[in-house]
Amino acid sequence: MGKELLRDLFVIRVIRLSMPEKGCHSMALRYVKVARVGDIHPGTTRRMSPQRGEHVLVCNVDGAIYAIRDACTHDGGILGFGDLEGSLIDCPRHGAKFDVITGQAVVPPAVTPVHVYPVRVRGEEIEVGLEG
Repeated sequence: MGKELLRDLFVIRVIRLSMPEKGCHSMALRYVKVARVGDIHPGTTRRMSPQRGEHVLVCNVDGAIYAIRDACTHDGGILGFGDLEGSLIDCPRHGAKFDVITGQAVVPPAVTPVHVYPVRVRGEEIEVGLEG
């Protein structure tokens, strides 16, 4: 390879490494109201679409509110159709389980974590942080 091509490949690699990963919260967040605290009882979930193409599963784990992307990282199954037991939600399609607090895949076939959204509660309103 020529020196110019190697230099260009190096520059592209550096740019990619310096760009934030999807899900990284270096971008400004916009908080969107998705529910009221009383709407989601402990041990339950609620599926939300706060903006076009953004599907969020809001979960109440012993009174604490968490939010994850409502799609299994194994094959896109809707996690909101699964059961929440403690902090684990299962995918009804193939049985993968995710921790809704950390996003970690804890039972295969999924191995990739699910995206976790920042959540804040203001008074009785639950808000989820979206990028952009």
